[in-house]
Amino acid sequence: MNQQRIYFLGEPFSFHYLAAQAFFGGDNQFVSAASFDAIIEQTRLNENSFGVMAVENTLAGDVPGNFIRIANSGLTICGSITLPVELFLAAKENISLDQLTTVYSHEMAIKETSTFFHNIRIFNLPQRLLPRVLLNWLLNTIIKTSQQLAIKRQSCFIICK
Repeated sequence: MNQQRIYFLGEPFSFHYLAAQAFFGGDNQFVSAASFDAIIEQTRLNENSFGVMAVENTLAGDVPGNFIRIANSGLTICGSITLPVELFLAAKENISLDQLTTVYSHEMAIKETSTFFHNIRIFNLPQRLLPRVLLNWLLNTIIKTSQQLAIKRQSCFIICK
């Protein structure tokens, strides 16, 4: 079978990437896109390609505009997948929770975990920047919320599940 080109939002090991791998299987070409509009455009332009787009989030409900984007694109929805989301705290060093001073994460992870943090600085960053921020930061007090495969890929430690 020919490899298919699968467009997804974000970086490898983002939730969109994991959903694409789970739905289409790993023996395909997975291509990162910067936006949902870019996913639709590239899928329309390239034969034998598909786009993976979230249309619903258990925390926030509908992903704003995605149903309309798909309806207006001329593309067809070929399936759906429900991906369980597990978030973990990760750090470059194996530290304890009482040493936690700063959290960098994307908006959804912050919303899902904010009641867990007390007296801790929380910074909202675009999800596509998180791997670079974590890998380039030298202080062991920088923590992020993420999923397990991405944490292992970045050679970090899970400090809380």
